[in-house]
Amino acid sequence: MKNIHRREMTATPEQIRPWIEAGFTATARDPFPRDVIRNWRKNPPGADPLAWIPEVTRVGHGPFTFRFESWDGARWRVRVETPGYEGWHGFDLQETPGGCRLTHTLELRLSAPRQLLWTLCFAAVHDWAVEATFDRLEEALRTGAMPTVTTRPLPWLAARGMALTRGLAQLRSRHAKIA
Repeated sequence: MKNIHRREMTATPEQIRPWIEAGFTATARDPFPRDVIRNWRKNPPGADPLAWIPEVTRVGHGPFTFRFESWDGARWRVRVETPGYEGWHGFDLQETPGGCRLTHTLELRLSAPRQLLWTLCFAAVHDWAVEATFDRLEEALRTGAMPTVTTRPLPWLAARGMALTRGLAQLRSRHAKIA
């Protein structure tokens, strides 16, 4: 499964980089729609909690966890570590005559049951979250501050996916208590 989102931005790659670097920090500079979906970044004790340490820094949102692989200022990559979801996702910055093309790519190898779960629960949420991230980045580039509230409406398919995900998490929690 490959999912690609692109947005042409009037800002330069140099202007966009600091915002990408602030991703998964859950801070005021984080472009992820964290007011709707909680996200996080973790480093070992003693390490800068906001550093990107290859093969060490772990990040996540919702039920997904990732391990940071690389960031060279043009290409940012994390490896998916959620069981059953093998692959990677990342951002690419490409300079254009009008500014920069920002591309988000998610590539996963999924079993048939995971493909069904992705389609029913996660695909619409993922698409909304990427586009909301792009919206938030554009606003931050325009104003100098990341918005505190995500204004992109949550489509009904994404809301349904979030509700199904919460329901599955509750079932897993109940099952774990019984077992």
